[in-house]
Amino acid sequence: MDISSLALISITVLFVFLDGLNDSANLVSTVVSSRALSPQKAVLLAAGGELLGACFLGSAVAQTIGKEMVLVSGPAHAAYPILWAALSAISAAFLWGVVSWRLGLPCSSTHSLLGGWVGAFLALAGWSMIQWHKVASVFLIILVSPLVGFSVSWLLMKGIQKSIQGLPLKLGKVVRVLESIWLGILSLAHGANDGQKSMAVLVAGLMLGGRHDAYSIPLWVRLTCSLAISLGVLVGSSRTIRTLGFSLYKVQSIHSLCSQSVSGMLILLSTLLGFPLSTGQVVSSSIMGVGAGVQPRAVRWDVALEIGMNWILTLPLSAGLAYFMLKLALLFLRP
Repeated sequence: MDISSLALISITVLFVFLDGLNDSANLVSTVVSSRALSPQKAVLLAAGGELLGACFLGSAVAQTIGKEMVLVSGPAHAAYPILWAALSAISAAFLWGVVSWRLGLPCSSTHSLLGGWVGAFLALAGWSMIQWHKVASVFLIILVSPLVGFSVSWLLMKGIQKSIQGLPLKLGKVVRVLESIWLGILSLAHGANDGQKSMAVLVAGLMLGGRHDAYSIPLWVRLTCSLAISLGVLVGSSRTIRTLGFSLYKVQSIHSLCSQSVSGMLILLSTLLGFPLSTGQVVSSSIMGVGAGVQPRAVRWDVALEIGMNWILTLPLSAGLAYFMLKLALLFLRP
């Protein structure tokens, strides 16, 4: 295995780890804020769900990114630059993730990775290799998902708001148990969705670069990415937990359950259908939807706006960075 392949594998593992590090807060913030679980128990449960989800919940999302968003067939002489296109895409996503992590802001790994993926192939072959109809459908799902998360959470919270007044202690304990169950489901779905994104870039890069025979996810790739994202969740990010759990809305148990259930179902459904989603978008919009359903003035809309601006910047910046990196690399690769 040559240096370029090893570099692609190494940076992919680092990106998956950083993804888990950032999204640890997205997964456990409401459960921790509602006091249903301690931060340590919540992170352990989430890490276990991530590991199982990435290992066992299929490869539909990977197929969408690796085979359907770009034309994976091409002339043999283009194989080596294509491997570098994958390397540029994952490197751009990783670098932007590091910047966001250092600033203590939620970072959408989906936006950074897809932006890098599109930007790299634009640099490689212009518009011809990109399946724009598929890219448009994926981006539409990503755009609509926060609105769906907000709306469904708002409707659900409105529907149960009156019924939770005077909630008995025993029923309150049941709600906290359900919070833990939904945290497990959300973690499974997240591990499958986000883990497959990175697996797709790695496998597509190796396959198109002539280092892998067919588009299928080898066991070693699945295990490596699963362990990396699970370890990232274990490390966690306390600053981002505070931002999501307390700045967006002061969450109680019933609010947490509502947000977790809506987020978990949306991400699980998207994963099974093969659409990549931003867990941060879905979870944050669900928290705001719950807060708006209870008391709109209690929602920190200014913090939500700051997070939204970060998402808006992520896609074009990661695409531009990947484009620049590959163009620079091609100066040395082409005779």
